[in-house]
Amino acid sequence: MKIKKICVTAKGKVELIEAKLPAAKIADDEIEGRAVYSAVSPGTETAGVLQQGLFSSFKLPISIGYAMVFRVEKCGAKVKDFKPGNLAFCMSNHQSYHRVKAVDCVKVPEEELEAVLSPFARLLGISMCTLATTTARPPNKVMITGLGIVGNLAAQVFLRCGYDVYAVDPSDARRKIAESCGIKNVLPFIDPKDARLNEKVQLVVECSGHEKAVVEALNIVAKRGEVVLLGVPWARKTDICAYDAFYAIFHKYAVLRSGWEWEVPIQPAQFKGSSMMENFKGALNWLKEGSIFLEGIYDIARPADASKIYDNYLKGRAERLTTVFDWSGV
Repeated sequence: MKIKKICVTAKGKVELIEAKLPAAKIADDEIEGRAVYSAVSPGTETAGVLQQGLFSSFKLPISIGYAMVFRVEKCGAKVKDFKPGNLAFCMSNHQSYHRVKAVDCVKVPEEELEAVLSPFARLLGISMCTLATTTARPPNKVMITGLGIVGNLAAQVFLRCGYDVYAVDPSDARRKIAESCGIKNVLPFIDPKDARLNEKVQLVVECSGHEKAVVEALNIVAKRGEVVLLGVPWARKTDICAYDAFYAIFHKYAVLRSGWEWEVPIQPAQFKGSSMMENFKGALNWLKEGSIFLEGIYDIARPADASKIYDNYLKGRAERLTTVFDWSGV
């Protein structure tokens, strides 16, 4: 079967290309169907793949994307949780047709949730893993640094769960978007003289990938507080010395750790308090309830316009935090 997929075809270049779905028959544990919507993760898909060549050892073209919703058309003989006509959420690439193991998909409550919003479960899930692993508990103070799409949603996640949330970003436009999403304590920079924050923040969720933000977070976090690196440090941005971080870690007893979401298992498991699939289900429920605000933070585009969309992200011209691709008719 011929399909269309959005791929990196050269450094800094994205195209919608034609490809083939493997001709093998659908397996007993799989479901398949046509794409409906997929959401862009600008940090990974631009800074990581397009600029830094995250997967440079792979042969081009490279498929990108990991937040997809498709309409089920066929189900394997042993699949019980899906039937044709259902909407399924999964961590698949931007492409027009999908064949995925049913266990790696979550049914979208279509009657109660707009399909266009459902791919955001994937982006919400990134910070939900930190929520599951942190020692900070409500109503502790939490600071989010960097208000791109992942940071914005992280602030909403922790706010919804009862934390006292402060969010930081130098961009006036991003701060305004955050405020429109109900985040009240939005700041342009970390001020060590701010009496509300200095050594009173139990958790900093660093979403910018900028080493200056990490050092500033370590200096302001409470003793034995955590600084979690949710944003990937794709490239060196400053000449900050490692000593600046080490000094703060040692004297603050601070915990600096990765926030990589794959720390928790994909599937539920005994003696594990969280899993990615459970987080996605929870995120879909939050979206269904309307407790996550998405108005004004995304654009909708056709996959045929992918080259222009990614070029805007690379050059800082995007007005919204992310883009949702509408795959109807592709």
